[in-house]
Amino acid sequence: PPPGPGWKHKLVSENEKNRCCWLSPTRNIEFKRWAPACEFEKLREEFGNEVRAWGEYRRRKAGSRTCLVVSPRQYDDGDYPIAGRTIKTAVNTSNQTGTQRSHSPPGPGWKDKILAEGQTNCRHWISPTRNIEFRRRSYACEFEELRLKLGNEVQAWEEYRKTKVGFDTCVVSASQYDMVGVGEKSKTENVATPNKARATKPRRAKKRMFER
Repeated sequence: PPPGPGWKHKLVSENEKNRCCWLSPTRNIEFKRWAPACEFEKLREEFGNEVRAWGEYRRRKAGSRTCLVVSPRQYDDGDYPIAGRTIKTAVNTSNQTGTQRSHSPPGPGWKDKILAEGQTNCRHWISPTRNIEFRRRSYACEFEELRLKLGNEVQAWEEYRKTKVGFDTCVVSASQYDMVGVGEKSKTENVATPNKARATKPRRAKKRMFER
């Protein structure tokens, strides 16, 4: 059976035999064995998303050869806020070709944008609706999970900001997306009400008393 809901399997030929690899639901992290995939699934349930789950999984496997993931460094992407602390993971800065990094979008409708960064190119990811520009794919994947869960990018962004308090959001000009709803007052507040006619008393013409 799969390690959990949404997992996919993949048959791989190894030494003239086929073995089954397991792909995680959101980031398609490829596990070579069922048991480590189950261990990761428990972390997914505990932390609520695969970005944080992966950071904790890597912390637990530090210095061990039992990671059992195909090209694990491609999923390492910056700092991970885990249980009130920051886990720094190695970022793969080598040429991003082949299996070193997945270029698949975080979800349907996402667009990528290639930018020059020093002597290399980096890839940003832009969300489908509000065009929120993420500098790292893993953070975009985390936001995509919230999009699917909450149904729209406005609520997803509010929740994403809550989870990143005190940490880098990895979003270009993040504060510009915090302004939704600001200034959108009710029409009754924005539409100027007609000025009421001032109640003025009719001036009475002064009667000049002429003495005959």
